[in-house]
Amino acid sequence: MLYHPAVAQVPCSECQRFVYDLKTGKRETYQAGSAHNELPVPRNGPPPCELGHDCPKQSPDREHLHVLTERNRRMLELYSANRAFQGHLFAPHEIDGLTRLGFVICDSFFRASEQRDLADAIALRLLPLKMRP
Repeated sequence: MLYHPAVAQVPCSECQRFVYDLKTGKRETYQAGSAHNELPVPRNGPPPCELGHDCPKQSPDREHLHVLTERNRRMLELYSANRAFQGHLFAPHEIDGLTRLGFVICDSFFRASEQRDLADAIALRLLPLKMRP
């Protein structure tokens, strides 16, 4: 779920009951009553996974494969913090082998994601050129 951390936070059971923004992982709300209370938008149809839309979990049966464990979440936060400081958050002798391995794995996912985002951005720029007569 590294490519889709927002979706990892949304339990399938909640997505089946309420409308979520799959990009942010936030439940959509509306204001009700004179007090303008924020209430969740109930789902009035099938969830995105049943419509063939963009849910990377694909179905509630596969949810367990996409849960971000507490341990992995902590590693991701540590990696992100270290990356924000351009690798200078820790001295090399302060990082043990397991943490170093976790950083390598996180880094490979982040680099692949960045490459995919770059390819998507290039494709969006080239598509209008290709569509010209």
